[in-house]
Amino acid sequence: MSLQPLFLEPSAGQKPVTFEDPYVIGLVKNAPNTAGGEALINYLLSKSAQEETYSIFGLPARTDIPATTANAKEIESMLNGVQVLPIDWTNVLKNQTQWQSMWQSEVLNAYGKQGSVTGNE
Repeated sequence: MSLQPLFLEPSAGQKPVTFEDPYVIGLVKNAPNTAGGEALINYLLSKSAQEETYSIFGLPARTDIPATTANAKEIESMLNGVQVLPIDWTNVLKNQTQWQSMWQSEVLNAYGKQGSVTGNE
């Protein structure tokens, strides 16, 4: 497996910890090709396309995709015994500006990284 999963460092004697990092897709308002965008979304969420997510060591968004491939079994094995933290995405979005500011000051600036974090207003 070329991509290794990210596990947060557990306390002594505790299980490895991670969290779900979902990807989203949507249509851009007033985009020039709404039909093409809808077709792309429908394809990416189709059963045939979702079956391919295991090939890149991802997990499908659909619940009707069985984990039967070698990659799927490797993912299941790696996640066996790992605690997956639930994320309250409503709370994340509500506090996004504050967290962006904290990330900028406590992570980027602290390590001398250039750049800035901006919202999606």
